[in-house]
Amino acid sequence: MMQSRCSNVHNMEKHQVFKIRLLWDKIDKLLHLKDSHVKGLNYIPISNSVHLGEDHKLHLTFKSKYNYDLYNDFGRVLPNIELQNNDDTYVIPHGHAAYDDNMMTLSNKEQELDIKINRIYYGNLREGSNYYWRYIYPIKLSRWFLQIESLIYIDEDGKHVGSSYLKTILGNSDMHIFLTERKDDCYMVIQSGSKIDSDEMYKRVFAITTTIGLVTGNIVGDYNIQMTSDDKDFDAIKSMVFGTLEETKYSYYRIVNNRWKDTYEMLGQYGYQKYAQKMIKDNVYDPKSDYDNKLVKATVIDRLMNLCYSNNDIVISASMLLEGSMLKMIYQPAFFHIVLETITSALMRSEMVEKKSVIESKEYNRIVKPVLLNALGSIKEIPNDAKNIYTHRIESSLNSPANKDKLTLFFEKYGYVLTNGDKEAISQRNSTLHGHLSNMKRELSEQRWKMYAVALRLHKLCCILLLKAAGFTGDILNNEVILGVKEACERKDSPFLNI
Repeated sequence: MMQSRCSNVHNMEKHQVFKIRLLWDKIDKLLHLKDSHVKGLNYIPISNSVHLGEDHKLHLTFKSKYNYDLYNDFGRVLPNIELQNNDDTYVIPHGHAAYDDNMMTLSNKEQELDIKINRIYYGNLREGSNYYWRYIYPIKLSRWFLQIESLIYIDEDGKHVGSSYLKTILGNSDMHIFLTERKDDCYMVIQSGSKIDSDEMYKRVFAITTTIGLVTGNIVGDYNIQMTSDDKDFDAIKSMVFGTLEETKYSYYRIVNNRWKDTYEMLGQYGYQKYAQKMIKDNVYDPKSDYDNKLVKATVIDRLMNLCYSNNDIVISASMLLEGSMLKMIYQPAFFHIVLETITSALMRSEMVEKKSVIESKEYNRIVKPVLLNALGSIKEIPNDAKNIYTHRIESSLNSPANKDKLTLFFEKYGYVLTNGDKEAISQRNSTLHGHLSNMKRELSEQRWKMYAVALRLHKLCCILLLKAAGFTGDILNNEVILGVKEACERKDSPFLNI
């Protein structure tokens, strides 16, 4: 017994420990409140209950006969409401609750009524104060961490939880990302390792969820629960906030995915993809497993999270890559052109890379610029306003390269050789940003597959820049082949691209 106990203590010291029992207790109680005293709507009886609906809102249900107060509240946004349950008080702020049913006006008939709630508070949170934070999201795929190199953690009961924990450093302090699962429910928890304010926590969470979304395709949503504590181990909860979010989404434009059976099945859509199915199977480490052994390294995830954290343009661009894959096809090329432009500009600023001049700057300033300015000054007929514009261009931008050269700069730096199709997609940038979203000489219906191919190429190129900036080396998915672009399959392009 003594040896076993010492062994458990040693393991607890070796691995990160997360106390999750109170987390589950607080969530379970919130999602299953019963018989609360309701202040603010005094006609609601003590026999009432709260449950989580399929719309990801909380629903307060009760039975009542028709009365004037009910009639007055029906159809309007409800005032501030308090649910008092034993020693706990939950506050629904004004504007975050409304009735969800039709009401019968028969005064003698009891009916069941439902108030839907999209935000509820528990405890006290002082604005601007620093706390330890937990952001908690429901996750449907409980083992998606198998796609990322991850760690083991231990809960307070000594249970080892594998392939479920990531650790990163953002803002000079630890951030922990882990999964906790009970029965059919699973949550992803993002926990701060130091006390920070709400704005800083939001910034870190956005960087983390965007990075995980880019790698796994899962855009977390439905609802989240934010917990705070004055205690690093969350032995006590200071506050808790439930909030409804947009629905969880899944991006089909995965760029890395070691669950090889997903890719294999997607390649079964068209007969001309059969060759690529064989290439997938031949390349798999273990055909008996759903997953191969090509995990995204934790160091890459860490660097990608830090890229998103340290640069607002990068994190918005990465988020646009996820959201853009769900837009209508005709919008996607223009959307991804903006993303490519933004990522390139952000990387140039962060790495202090200057655009190559058309000719060497010293030569331009010594030889070309004086001649152009003299020639411009000698033309008397040009109005002063026009002359000022031309002068500014000669002095500031005339020696700058074409934008397409700027957009290819980092591919050369990272050693990725652009295909002719890649170059064609990039070259459409100028046309797009000058107001041409399609080929005006052809019917739109004739262009859809080509627009699809261009969108997939641009998405791939944007992801390559982000992954290479984060230190990634290995295979990525070639979505032109996987999603059935016929020309790519007729060329027998590989479903993988090595970068």
